Amino acid sequence: MKIDGRDLWLEDWWLGDAKAQAFYAAGTLTFRNIAGNYATSRYSARVDVHFPSNSLEVEADAPFIDVKDLVKALGRKFTLPVAVTGTGQAKIKVSGPFEFTALTYDLKSTLFHGLIAGEMFDQARFDVRARRGEVVSERIDLVRGLASIQLEGSG
Repeated sequence: MKIDGRDLWLEDWWLGDAKAQAFYAAGTLTFRNIAGNYATSRYSARVDVHFPSNSLEVEADAPFIDVKDLVKALGRKFTLPVAVTGTGQAKIKVSGPFEFTALTYDLKSTLFHGLIAGEMFDQARFDVRARRGEVVSERIDLVRGLASIQLEGSG
């Protein structure tokens, strides 16, 4: 089935405007060739929702993303602890239960010319992974002019 929707939501995840192909077989709802956009951001993705195990798999690529769109897309599940602005790109692979804090994922993202907690940056890289909810930083760094900060952590 072909889908062409506006202001779409999947559970509590905002998908924006998107076109896709949908298939259902053996308890799995699959959305292939998703081409979506938010206010200014755009993405492509594949989503598999496995109803028997109440789990999902997502692979998405956002060649252009504005953080304000990301904040809205995640807003019902997650709130950023500080104000962030900027534009950039991101790739993510997600699998696991519908519970956000128990997901396994790999996220690679870069933002340019924005603010984090009121501090300007030229580039921010945020590469993290989580295994069943345990988050580990792969590479988190901020660059402003000649200065840079690297962050590490898990939790």
